[in-house]
Amino acid sequence: MPLPLSSQLYNHYLSEFDRRVSAYGRERMSESASRLRAASGALASSCLLRESPRPDASAPYVRTFETDPDRPWCAPYTRREVEHCRMIRAHQDHRVHELRLKGQIV
Repeated sequence: MPLPLSSQLYNHYLSEFDRRVSAYGRERMSESASRLRAASGALASSCLLRESPRPDASAPYVRTFETDPDRPWCAPYTRREVEHCRMIRAHQDHRVHELRLKGQIV
């Protein structure tokens, strides 16, 4: 009996991930991951003031944070996904509009 599609996809990307990690080097990947965790911790300790109350009780896994208002560069790191997607789409729409005006796309 063939595996469900979700299992096939999972196995494909797991194999691809393992292949790329091996090519990069497992020790090197471990060191890079440690540096990333340290940088993330440093960013959190310098930017986050406290965890905010959950805006939606139906999504207990969603966490929101208040950032230090004296460090405006911290705000993008705590932006909610929906808000972030809206900003990306607005940027893309603006770019498409510019390219249409220049006649580079129809």
